Order: sequence, then structure tokens, then C-alpha cells
Amino acid sequence: MGLQVLPNIYVPTFDMAVNYVPLPLPIAKQVISISVTQHLDPPNSFRFRLNDPKLILADPQTGLFTEGTRVDISMGFVSNTRKLIVGEITALTADFPNSGPSTLEVEGMDLLNRLSRGTVYRRFDGPDPSSGLSDDEIVTQIASEMNLLPDVDPTGPRAEARVQSNVSNLALVKQLADLDGYYLWADGDTLHFKQQRPAPTSISLEWGKTLMSFSPRLTTAGQVQSVEVRGWDPVQKQSFSVTVQRPGGPTSGLSASGQSQLTMGSGGQSKLLVTDAKVASAQEAQDYAQAILTNQQQTMITGSGTSVGQPDMQVGTQLDLRGIGRFSGTYTVQQATHTINASGYQTSFEVRRQS
Repeated sequence: MGLQVLPNIYVPTFDMAVNYVPLPLPIAKQVISISVTQHLDPPNSFRFRLNDPKLILADPQTGLFTEGTRVDISMGFVSNTRKLIVGEITALTADFPNSGPSTLEVEGMDLLNRLSRGTVYRRFDGPDPSSGLSDDEIVTQIASEMNLLPDVDPTGPRAEARVQSNVSNLALVKQLADLDGYYLWADGDTLHFKQQRPAPTSISLEWGKTLMSFSPRLTTAGQVQSVEVRGWDPVQKQSFSVTVQRPGGPTSGLSASGQSQLTMGSGGQSKLLVTDAKVASAQEAQDYAQAILTNQQQTMITGSGTSVGQPDMQVGTQLDLRGIGRFSGTYTVQQATHTINASGYQTSFEVRRQS
């Protein structure tokens, strides 16, 4: 039995378009389950299973769901759905059980998946031999090569050319995002390389009510008070060093003994030294050190949980979690999976506590 599509605002539902054409209702009724997972580390993915005893829908000539096909998926409630992914089918799995009809499972990824195919070696030289393309110019070039629209924030000039050393385009742009402290994601046909994500939605969940389950974890392992990044300036022909300190004051969520624990480290100092970062200026080193320290602060308290279906929940959403003792507070969503099946609509998520 497929998912119900009924004219009731409280009934979970989904909308799907295949190659820009809305999915016919008879085929939509064959869908048994459907899920979309949005990741902080892209690409995002989708998966749905449907009754297809003769695999007609996967026929390579006439099938609706074949590898490479474009799929748009929205989920939510009748008359109130939200588009969660635009992607392409990357895998098909048929299940022929010992008893009962066969089913077809369709999997896919968003359009950033195009950047993962193949590897290449190349230099991104600037307009003159003494410079290289800026990181935003590199990302813009790669987006255009993959038939995606670039939406990038400027990153500033570079004195030395970046090298794509036999890695995929996706690996390279992820590396650039890490070095610059930027966010990378796809929204439809647009590749975003931005300093910030759009202003996030805020959702309040309370354990025993809308928050169905939650498992938090606090750890001080590996946390440091400062990060030092060293590098070489090819223009000035000299080395440089930049140190970023953790902001002063109590760290949110830690006990007094936990605060003291952060000050102790090797050689009497709580510092992380980075000597192999691909940075060519003090500003690049500053951005990289700050990104490392910010990531450390955000991974001190993490958690995973489930809630009733929340179509507005996505990566970057702020969750106000209540009724969970010292772990109550505001968290940022790092991954969200939206699932509709015979049991209804549920959203599972992974989060980091705001520092």
C-alpha cells in the first residue's frame, strides 16, 4: 500500500517533479516511503521506495525513474509543503523478496554530485605570473564548467596560484570552503560559496511533546585555548605566524572544573599548532585559525534526535530544545533527514550547541 494523499491539512504528503513534470497521482500512490537528507557536508541526498512489480518505472528506454533523471522533491503536509532537494538519480535497487511483490528503491544526490566525478591536475593562475585566481573566482569557474549558477562571496586576491592536485572538483571547493571558513551548498541549479548561510529558521521543540527523542554529548577532549597557524609569504619571502585566542569568559554549558580543564595542555599551554596549512598570507592564516577554533567550540556539545515532521528544518536551522536539563538550549542543525512512510512524517537531526 502506498502513501496516502488525502485532502486534509494534517496528513503528511510529498510533491515530486521528474524532469520538471509533476509526478502523476497514480504513480505517487505507489510510493511506500520517501526521505531527504540535508548535510552540512554536501551533497544532499534523497531516497524513495515504491511498488513496481515488473520494474516498468526503471525501464532504460521508457521508465520514469532512470539513472541521471532530474528529480525535485517537496515534503510537508497537504497544502503546506517545502522544496527540500533538486537532484539527479544516481542508483537503483530492485528487491525481489521470498514472498510478496518486488519493489524498486531510487536514490540520488543534489547537483553538487556533478563535481565529484573524475580528478584533474591544474593550476589556477591569475592575470599575471605573480598572482593566482582568488578562491571565489576558482569556485565560479568550476560552477560554470558543471552547468551550475555561481553565487559566491569575494575572498580577496591571492599572491600564489592554487593547485588542483589530482582531486575532484568537489574535493577542491570543499577544501577552499574550509580554508576560508565559508559554507558550501547547492540550492536547485545554484552553487553557493558564502560566508554565511541565509538567516535560519528558529524552531522550538520540547521533550515529551514535539521532541520525540534526543541524545546529547558533551566532550572537552581535544579542545584548546588558542590556535597558531604558520606559513610562508611568497611575495615578501618571509615566514609568518598568526595566533587566535578562544574568546574570554565562561564557555557555555561547562562546569567550573571543565573551564579549568581547557587551560591545561602540552608544555604547559593549551594551543594547537598548524604548520602545513595552504595559506600564503597572514590574513589567510587568520581566517583558517579562526575557522578551526570556531569548529572546536561548536563540537563541544553535540546531539542527535527526532521530532514530529518539521518541513522548515534544514541545515543551519536554530533549534530551541527544552525539557532536557543542563542540555536545554539553542542548537544549530548540521544534518536533517525528513521521512514520510506508513507511520507518518518524522524529522531526525544532528546538532551542535551554540557556544
